[in-house]
Amino acid sequence: MVKIIDINSENVGEYGLFCRKSYMKEEGNKKKVHWLKKRFEEGLKYKLLLVKERGKLNSRGFIEYIPGEFAWRGINAKGWMSIICLWVTGQAKKKGYGSKLLNEAIKDAKEKGMNGVVGMTAKKQGWLPRPDIYEKNGFEMVDEYEPYFGLYAKSLKKDAPTPTFIKSLSDNRIKYSEGITVFYTHQCPHILNMIKEIEELAKNENIPIRLELLSSAKDVKEKAIHPYGVFSVLYKGELITYKPGMRKETLERLKERF
Repeated sequence: MVKIIDINSENVGEYGLFCRKSYMKEEGNKKKVHWLKKRFEEGLKYKLLLVKERGKLNSRGFIEYIPGEFAWRGINAKGWMSIICLWVTGQAKKKGYGSKLLNEAIKDAKEKGMNGVVGMTAKKQGWLPRPDIYEKNGFEMVDEYEPYFGLYAKSLKKDAPTPTFIKSLSDNRIKYSEGITVFYTHQCPHILNMIKEIEELAKNENIPIRLELLSSAKDVKEKAIHPYGVFSVLYKGELITYKPGMRKETLERLKERF
């Protein structure tokens, strides 16, 4: 048995989040719930995948998507439905559940008369879907961002404008050539824990650190330094990571540069 539940302001307390679901009382999760409630007003959808295992329904994935003008991604995609997160875990993988979730976004985009659906991928390094989930559902790559990121779109209108990455975001790095800079949002519940660890490292190494909160989709599209948008770590202008939650890897990369 499989169910896909729409999470909204009324039932988020009952079902919780998919990420860090056992830590709902932590600050990162509380911030994420507040972030969700504000985004619901902008048309965001958060759909939770429930799979029956040993007589019990367990959450095994989710999809989060929003109209492109409100997308927390460094992309130009007005009129498109934009995937923010798509994730299936554990034994639920390779059973078609990712496609089921993706088709929820496609269905919503059709019902709303939108241009289509767009999503960001990474060929490696994780934290974003691999291209194959999009390719097997009729998406085509419409733009690239070095070294291994792609923008995939499924058009629902013949003459729809093509979505693109905002490549000028990388120019913003010039402003942050000293010490560590962390760009963050409250979109992901992993982020605040990551920041605490990076701050502790900076303190121990006596390295200046600057925290830049991006508080809107507009901020992400104009002030971020990477299309992933919701989290990035720089050291002296060099991108160290875009992935919240990858604690060991991020700290090791920073230490290598001190």
